[in-house]
Amino acid sequence: MLALSGGQQRRVAIARALGSDARALLCDEPTGSLDEDTAEEIAGLLVRAAHEEGRCVVAVTHSRDLARRADRVLRLKRGRLVREQ
Repeated sequence: MLALSGGQQRRVAIARALGSDARALLCDEPTGSLDEDTAEEIAGLLVRAAHEEGRCVVAVTHSRDLARRADRVLRLKRGRLVREQ
């Protein structure tokens, strides 16, 4: 039996989501456990899905690099969602 690493599993899940015709993508730590170059590539694909394909991309992340690429950032502070300026 072939076993995939966590990073490989994450890449497969992202590829399946991007390859679907879903209008909304809900991503939980999409760049977690990925190396820096792959994380940057995935971030670019998610941005392209939103801007060029008109998809709604919602990502929950601890990655400041991914958050910087977002059109809108909400942070959870003391149990409340706060929009970043």
